[in-house]
Amino acid sequence: MCALASDLDRGLRKQAIALPATRWFAPSCLLFSGVVQAAISPPLNWVVLHPLSWLPALWVISRLDGRRALLAGWLVGASANAAIFYWIVHTVGSFSNLPTAVGVGVLGLFSLAFGFYCAVFAWGFAAVRRAAGRYWPFGVAAWFSICEFVNPQLFPYYQGVAWYQLPSVFLVVSLTGVAGVTFLVISANAIALQALEWLRSREAGR
Repeated sequence: MCALASDLDRGLRKQAIALPATRWFAPSCLLFSGVVQAAISPPLNWVVLHPLSWLPALWVISRLDGRRALLAGWLVGASANAAIFYWIVHTVGSFSNLPTAVGVGVLGLFSLAFGFYCAVFAWGFAAVRRAAGRYWPFGVAAWFSICEFVNPQLFPYYQGVAWYQLPSVFLVVSLTGVAGVTFLVISANAIALQALEWLRSREAGR
């Protein structure tokens, strides 16, 4: 984690990105976007957080490329799975005589394996953004939906399923499938990032 924090910090500062005086700022943004998914998913379903929950991670990912972007996305995906599927530790202990440490190890391996789709998303973020031009929020949202949909999952979980208690939103699934709701969620986060970047560019131009 320390090596990743230093690597992300060097990557951001290489692009002259102003950061608080700590190398943990970028990893904290990534971890927040990952861990908060547990509050958005059942049983809490705090979906009010969803339209902005990915904003910190997207802010970091949008300023990285290559290996750094991949590692940043992997951290988000792994932390999200670890937070959502924390019960794996208890399950391993309940159905075996294995110690808790083994359950934690299983959760870690599970999170790394099934959170890798987010690493692929982050790795391709820059290329998709360039290709989509001014409409890049919709391009990266489509890219995220594709990565999520083709990702093999032992316990299938998609961003869109968190909205199952809101029929007025979830009825979109009848037309687009759950990937359509995922697309809307990521689009909202990406549009928020685009708005922030536009505001910062205006301030810089004054």
